[in-house]
Amino acid sequence: MKSFQHLGVAVLAAFALLAAAPRAHADEAPALGLSLDGYVAPAYDDSVTATTPGAPKRQSRGLVGFATLVNVGDFAAGGIVDGFPGIFGDGRLTVGG
Repeated sequence: MKSFQHLGVAVLAAFALLAAAPRAHADEAPALGLSLDGYVAPAYDDSVTATTPGAPKRQSRGLVGFATLVNVGDFAAGGIVDGFPGIFGDGRLTVGG
């Protein structure tokens, strides 16, 4: 029951924070914009299978990534690169755009 109380307090705090935030106003969109984002996060990876017993390793790894978004006038494009580093060749790389 305490978890519902904590959830209720968190929801009320989020609404209060959003109500107190200033409103964003813009007359025109900027002609050029650039957004960069880098992150490091834990990730659960059970896709790697051990060759000897044949069971998944079920381990947590660090996910490292970089994302960007560029806009020129009304047009925008973005891309992302992230992956799991792996010492023994079991790393993963994701590239998207």
